[in-house]
Amino acid sequence: MGLVTANIHLGVGATLWSGVLAAAERNDVNLVCFPGGPLRPAGAPRAALYDLVGPGRLDGVICWTSTLGLPAPGDERAARLVERLGELPVVSLNRALEDHETLRLDSYAGMRAAVGHLVGEHGRRRLACVRGPLANPVPRDRHRAYADALARHRVPRDRSLVVAATDFGGRAGAAAMRVLVDVRGMLPGRDFDAVVACSDVLAADVLRFLTGRGVRVPEDVAVVGFNDSPEAPPPWRCWRRTPPACSSSPATSPTRTASTSPRGRAAARAAPTRPS
Repeated sequence: MGLVTANIHLGVGATLWSGVLAAAERNDVNLVCFPGGPLRPAGAPRAALYDLVGPGRLDGVICWTSTLGLPAPGDERAARLVERLGELPVVSLNRALEDHETLRLDSYAGMRAAVGHLVGEHGRRRLACVRGPLANPVPRDRHRAYADALARHRVPRDRSLVVAATDFGGRAGAAAMRVLVDVRGMLPGRDFDAVVACSDVLAADVLRFLTGRGVRVPEDVAVVGFNDSPEAPPPWRCWRRTPPACSSSPATSPTRTASTSPRGRAAARAAPTRPS
């Protein structure tokens, strides 16, 4: 069995890896992992791992399609990978891939609930948003949920409070916050009283940035992340929605769950209620 994914060391990628590995051990299945990074931008050396994926080595594949950036029209290596996957049984995660079975994980519902929690339970009204990479469909869904939740709660939307992270890697969240605070001149606690980050990795970086600037979290600015990743600081309160995770074929409407982890669990890490 093959696991084809951008990474197994960062964010929910580490959780996915440990879950798939445990399942393989329980079922006495040999597992080969191909953590070759995203296919775009092209040219990353470790993407050569994907050239090893094929029916000569594997009986089936779990492919975390959204992290790879598939489908990627015009990319030669991506086209070769999709062609070889077409010769194998495949479960595609988070994005449809040709006619393969797809497990759709609903980022939209989880993030909309998390933003609603900040507004409804904690009274936050000026919510900044740190998006993930613009080319990735998952942060696009989470940003759409952020915007829709603000509208639903009649909170004015300020586009100047939205910044995009270049990736989900270390320090990307801090770089986005520097744009918000240093370039746009937004003052924490005055111009925004919460930060909605599209992953726990970004949220942890936001937290470090704010505390490094002397901002009190959550008293001045609340921070919410997504994924229940290992990077999330342990003291944060974990708030979960737990409907069952389901699979759907590409021919059906997407199955909506509030899950972005392989154990069917989503978490938004929110600040405790302000003391009265």
